[in-house]
Amino acid sequence: MFKVDLIEFNRRMARYTANLEEINWMGIGETVEESIKMNFDCGGRPERWTPRKVEPRPYHPVLNKTGRLKESFYIMEVKDGVTIGNKTPYQAVHNFGYPEKNIAQREYMIVQEDDKRKIAKDIIEDILK
Repeated sequence: MFKVDLIEFNRRMARYTANLEEINWMGIGETVEESIKMNFDCGGRPERWTPRKVEPRPYHPVLNKTGRLKESFYIMEVKDGVTIGNKTPYQAVHNFGYPEKNIAQREYMIVQEDDKRKIAKDIIEDILK
């Protein structure tokens, strides 16, 4: 036989619902930003980005000539979440590619599975406090 204590269940649900407001969205945004920046450091993750057809002189890593693209992310807390963006005007061209201009897609705005698991764990911990 299975018995449910509805009073206890409702008490816990009320507490968990109240804790939704305590989620550390900026911390989650920082985790996402770190994951994205690691994509730059690794030259693409989980798979490496398409190499250039011609290497520049002097050599620099793909998508990292000046470091501006990697360092131009912002994190903004919004209602019930967080927004991560990039301020450079050319960021979408590199993330999605531009075949008409022969620019390969090098998806850097991607969160790795390990980081997704960490984010989920952090949210659950915040809710279950």
